[in-house]
Amino acid sequence: MFGATQALIDVQPLLHRINPEIFARHFPSHTIIGATVLMFVCVAFREPLGKLFKAKIDRSAAFYGAGIGVYSHLILDCVIHPDVSRIVLWPLKIKSQLYARMSEFSLVILCLILGAVGIIWLCRQGEIKKYINQLKDEELSSAEHQTLDEQ
Repeated sequence: MFGATQALIDVQPLLHRINPEIFARHFPSHTIIGATVLMFVCVAFREPLGKLFKAKIDRSAAFYGAGIGVYSHLILDCVIHPDVSRIVLWPLKIKSQLYARMSEFSLVILCLILGAVGIIWLCRQGEIKKYINQLKDEELSSAEHQTLDEQ
């Protein structure tokens, strides 16, 4: 859900690049209200997304993943984009004070470090090994079904 919300929240800026006359760059998807709506949309589609990735996603995990995804995205974009910093708290006319608090390079390094920490944590929890074993089991099962179908 984390990744789904990261992608969904940036559909609007992509549409803006395609047709800037019709689509605003970041509004309303990069506001607290817009991000919250997108979070609920992702949670509502957790079952189809789970089927796509062959994983059952329970509701609480979906909420946590989607919530962390949209709100961390907003915080990071407030640091980099001045327009997001101005609209993030819409409809309130309060400007975020996060813009330019760190360089874009520093932000990328921070994200890489946090990503590495997350991967290490998942490895220590055994989640990556469990996922790899699940993929191997599915491949074996698929190969067995294919062999039976050929006979």
